[in-house]
Amino acid sequence: MSHFLRYVGLPLAPSTGWNWNLDMIQLTLINDDGEALVASRAPFFRITGATVWTFRGEGYIARLRDGAWESKGRVWAGMRFEGQCRLVMGLPREPSAVSEILHSVSLSHDVLSANGIPFAVYNSARDMWRAAITDRWWHAFRIESSLDQKSLSGSAEDRAESGPDRPPRDSQASPQRGVRLQ
Repeated sequence: MSHFLRYVGLPLAPSTGWNWNLDMIQLTLINDDGEALVASRAPFFRITGATVWTFRGEGYIARLRDGAWESKGRVWAGMRFEGQCRLVMGLPREPSAVSEILHSVSLSHDVLSANGIPFAVYNSARDMWRAAITDRWWHAFRIESSLDQKSLSGSAEDRAESGPDRPPRDSQASPQRGVRLQ
C-alpha cells in the first residue's frame, strides 16, 4: 500500500478489497478561526505519540507541537475524524481495548474526544495518551472504519515490515454517546 492514487486531492489506496466510498473515514483539519480543510480519507488512521499518519511510507499527516497540530507547514487547533469508526487502543497485534462504534472522533489541541466526549489527554513528557477517567496509558491507538471487521491497520503485511506501530519520522504527507471500551 505504499502507492496512492489521487482523486480530488485526497489519497486513495489502490485495489485493496475495501469499498472506498463506504469504508472511509474523513480527516478534517480545523483552526481557531473556524477554517476547515479536508486533509485525507482512509479506512484507518494511526496516532502514535503526537503523530497522526496512515500507511507506512506515506509520511505523517499532522504532528502536535507546542499545543497545536502542524500539517504541511500550517498550524491547526485540531482535527475531526468522521465516519463510522472504532478506537483501537494499543498495538495492532495486542489491542488493549476497542471502543463501540463511534460517529466522530476529534483531537482538539491535546485532548482526544469520542462522539464529543473528552476521552484522553496527551502527555508530552511521557509521549503517551492518558485516559480521562481511569489511570490507563497508551503509546498508540488507531481510528479504524467500523464497516470492516478485520483490523485494517494491523495487517500481516504491516507487522512483517516493521513490528509495532511507529510513525514515519520526517516525511509529510449524530447523537452523543459515551465511549465504552470492550
